[in-house]
Amino acid sequence: MGIKISYHSSEGVRSSRERFFKLFKHCPIPDNELLSNLGLFLRRQSLARILFMNDLYKKIVNVPGIVVEFGVRWGQTLALFESFRGLYEPFNQGRKIVGFDTFKGFPSIDSKDGKAGIALRGGTQ
Repeated sequence: MGIKISYHSSEGVRSSRERFFKLFKHCPIPDNELLSNLGLFLRRQSLARILFMNDLYKKIVNVPGIVVEFGVRWGQTLALFESFRGLYEPFNQGRKIVGFDTFKGFPSIDSKDGKAGIALRGGTQ
C-alpha cells in the first residue's frame, strides 16, 4: 500500500495552519520570552533552511571578505548571518554583512544583463 504525497496544501492543511497561527498570536508565553522560544513554532522546512544557512556560513569562515545578499526581503538571512558571525568569528570585525534590495524590482536593465527572463524592468527575482 503506497503513501500518497500531495505537494499542494489541502483544505485540512490550510485549516491546521490557520489554527496554528491563531494559537501563535494568542500564545501564553510572555512577550519577553517569546523570541527565546521560537523553536516551538518552527516548521521543519524553516529549521532546514536555518541549518543550511549555518552550513553555508561555516564554509566561508576561513575565507577573507564580506557577505553580500542581493534581495533581502524581510532580512532573515542577514540576521542569521549576523548571528553566525557572532558564533563562529566573534572577533572578526572585518567581516561585514551587507544586504541590498530595491523593494520595487529592478529600476532598469542594461544589455549587459543579458536576455534572461528575469532581467526585466521591475523584475524582482
